Amino acid sequence: MKDCWSWQSVVFYFPKGSPLRDAFSKVLIRAREAGLIHKLVDDHMDMVGKVEEAPSFSRSETFRAELSLGHLQGSFMLLSMGLGSSLIVLIYERLRNICKHVLNEN
Repeated sequence: MKDCWSWQSVVFYFPKGSPLRDAFSKVLIRAREAGLIHKLVDDHMDMVGKVEEAPSFSRSETFRAELSLGHLQGSFMLLSMGLGSSLIVLIYERLRNICKHVLNEN
């Protein structure tokens, strides 16, 4: 294997006694024996190499813009829509539980 500039471990957790554990291990072992892992790493390194060969801009050529509320408007709109829908669901669930409680008392 070539010198690795970055080695990373990946861990998959399965519950104790899970039938998936042995099947998953067998698939990983077969992929390693077939050379699929090395092929994926080599393909990824080739792609990264092509990206690094792209022309780079010097610091003076980079464009910097200050963020304003206009730039972040979409994020705040999405946040407010999520909060609003959460509030609607909360009110609906509270009313439903109150009605269910009143009907069960009768």
